[in-house]
Formats: sequence, structure tokens, C-alpha cells
Amino acid sequence: MTEASLTEIVERYRLLFDRGLHSIYVHDLEGNFLDANRAALDLLGYTRDEIPCLSISSLVDKDQLPLALKMIKEIKRRGSQKCPMEFRIRKKNGEYIWVETAACIISRNERSYAVQGIALDITKRKRMELELRNLSLIDSLTGVYNRRGFFMHAEQQMKIVSRAKKRMTLMFIDVDNLKSINDSRGHGEGDKVLAEAAKFLSEVFRESDVIARVGGDEFVVLVLENSGIMDASSLLVRLATNIAAHNTSEERIALSLSVGMACYQPDHPCSIDELLSQADRLMYRQKREKRRYFEKNSGSVYSSA
Repeated sequence: MTEASLTEIVERYRLLFDRGLHSIYVHDLEGNFLDANRAALDLLGYTRDEIPCLSISSLVDKDQLPLALKMIKEIKRRGSQKCPMEFRIRKKNGEYIWVETAACIISRNERSYAVQGIALDITKRKRMELELRNLSLIDSLTGVYNRRGFFMHAEQQMKIVSRAKKRMTLMFIDVDNLKSINDSRGHGEGDKVLAEAAKFLSEVFRESDVIARVGGDEFVVLVLENSGIMDASSLLVRLATNIAAHNTSEERIALSLSVGMACYQPDHPCSIDELLSQADRLMYRQKREKRRYFEKNSGSVYSSA
């Protein structure tokens, strides 16, 4: 090959590299960046002068960094990626985006010296996937988890507390008198009561607790990181106090809830289904007590949550 032909090939490659629509990057065998085209720099918000400051570890989300380093080892061993990989990376402004990468070894004088890859911005696709996933796990009326979402998260939490030998409490909550509200005032009013109940529970419990609507008028709350029966009792007191405060507001829909609780004890492990059954039985016991109280006291308010 003549020198002129080689120069032409190099120039052609440089034009493809610089003007490519997709992000193209080059990093050494340790993950330190050596070069990136305009598309890559625009995507990340860096300038060409800042390329030497970039590395795999500075860009890839820390939870995915072990996977990224494992991928580099695979490329060094095989010469290329076995299949495209998806990574969450951080832009210069702190925003996170998702990219799909495919990379291979590049050599000089028959010796591997760097990795070259192409990255596609798949952020919109990942957001759509998340939205679709949420649609399948979230109750459309109340905005909390549906039955499927609850069991998915509850099983994960069960594994965590089992390994850590911790306790957790499951609360089975029924919205009282929903059928009579639907019959007398219409299902639209009943839906408002359900939405209000979900909003109330979301305000009372923590973000780390799992709240779900598992039936027509039934909610469950999985309360994490409590230390046993005393904490469970305090949860009932807190719930009763908050219901009383809630119902004094003229701007809020009044709520009446029946509650049953079951505690997971690491010394006596059980399944989520068993916890649900225990809490369900206790909830219906309280509901029966309320009915007896109403009948005996001519409809006087039953104050226990």
C-alpha cells in the first residue's frame, strides 16, 4: 500500500470518526479516555480539551461500574464485546442518561493498546420502558402499587430481612363502608374515597414502606425496619391519631379504616402469603367488633383505628 493510499484511508477514517452521527470513543486498556468524536462530546457536555480527564469510572453509574470493568476485561480477552451492553452514565452537568455500547480492541504494531466503541443514546427508550413497567405495577386510580407491584417488592424485602435477621410489619387495611358509598352516592364518590385513602397512607408512612391497593377496598402496607411488637403497637396509635386529625379537616374526605397487623419474626420465618392471611384475619376481627359496637351504641363513632 502506498503512502498516499494510507493517508487517504486515515483521512477517511478521521472524517467518519469526527462526523459520525453516533458517539464514538476510544479509551486505553484501563478505561482512561484517549479520544471522542463530536457526537460523544455533545452528548456528555464536555470539550475536547477535557477528554484526558474522563474515564469509565468517572462516567458510569457507581452501581454499574463493576459490570463496566468486567466488560473491559472481556474485550481484552476476546477482542470485542460478546453483546451490546446498557449503561447509565453521568453527563458533565450531573444529569444521568442511558447508552448502549458495543466496543472492540484496536491494535498498533500487532499489540492491543486501546478500546474503541460506539454508544447509542437510549435514554428515551429506557424512560418508555420504565413508564410501561410502572403501568403494570401501579394502580391507576390511587397511584400506589397494585397487587402485582406489591408482591414483587414484598418478595424482595422478604429476602433482605431474612438475610439481615430483621423484623417487618404487614398492615392489612380495609376502607369501611365503601359498598354503601358506591350504592348510595355512586362509584365516582367511592373512587374519591379510595384515592383519599391512598393519599392518606402515603402521608402517614415513609417512602421506604411499601403501600399497595390489593383489592377493591383493600390496602396493604409493608413497614420496614421496625423492631417488633412495640413498634407495631405504636404504628396503630400513629394511624389512629392521624385518622382523627384527618377527619377534623373539612377539606378532606372523612375516612374509616379497619386494620389488621402481622409481624415477621426472623426466628419464625414465613411467607408473604402467610403474613397477609394473618393480617387479613385480624382486620376482619376488628371490622366485626366495629359492627357490634355500632349496633350496641346506635351508630356512635368507634374511635379505635
